Formats: sequence, C-alpha cells, structure tokens
Amino acid sequence: MGWFATPLEHLQKLVASSETFQAVVNKGSEELAKSKVLIWSPDDELPEESIPRAIVGPTGNRKVTKTSTTGWRLSGGLVVMFEFVVPADKQTSRAVAHKWFSDTLDLIVDEIINQSGKDGYLAIESLIEFEPPDFVDTDDTNGVWEMNATYIVTT
Repeated sequence: MGWFATPLEHLQKLVASSETFQAVVNKGSEELAKSKVLIWSPDDELPEESIPRAIVGPTGNRKVTKTSTTGWRLSGGLVVMFEFVVPADKQTSRAVAHKWFSDTLDLIVDEIINQSGKDGYLAIESLIEFEPPDFVDTDDTNGVWEMNATYIVTT
C-alpha cells in the first residue's frame, strides 16, 4: 500500500484505543485490539479475519500529487467499517439488535474522537456515517446476527 500505509496504521491505532471497541472484540488492551483492526486496500480481497472486527482503508478516489511547496499532497480519504456479532441477549428483535449496535458505535466514535490528536494519535475531525448500520447475516439456525456500518474519516 506504500505511501498510504502510515495514515492507515495511525487510524488502526486510534480505533484500537477505544475501550468499547476493545470490549466488543474481547481484547483487553489497545495493543491486543489492533489485531482486530484490519488494514485493507480497495485493490485487495476483503480479509477473512473473523468478526467482530474493524477494517480501515482508503476511499477509492485517492491520489497523490506533487506540489512545489510541500512536496506531496494526498487527496481522497480514509474509511473505517465496523462489523460485530450482536450478543444473543440483544437478538430478541431487529429493533433491539439495531439499538445495541447503534449505541455501541456511538460510544466507539465518541472515544475515538476524544483520543484523536492526543500524543501519538492521529488527529481527526470526525467520523461521518457513510453506510448506516445494517444486518449482514441473520442466520437464526446458528444464532448469529452480524451487523456492519461504515464511516468516512475527516481530518
């Protein structure tokens, strides 16, 4: 991924810093939670890493241009997609599952924004919902309800 790897690694660290994200992915620290924040490129297949997870990557319209004053300028952006399994006790209805997922994402987004720009962390302005929470899989035979949502990162 070359020149885009550094911002993605910083976004990976920022997402992993969320204590709510750490709890959802059952990893007790930022360092452990980083293993559940996958770095992805639009040129690659979606990783097979198991859910729950987050996937960070560039938007598809990225480009780098040479400038006379700063050297290089990046245009395009970053995205983060969250994919979680809805806990069994929240699978009583789609409305209950959707509320749990939305409330969980709200906490994660708040924690990411609060950590943003602090020493060693990527400074971002906001996470803007791009693809709202949706059900990926509601396999009632095995009791697994998966949901995802995608956010655009603004810096």
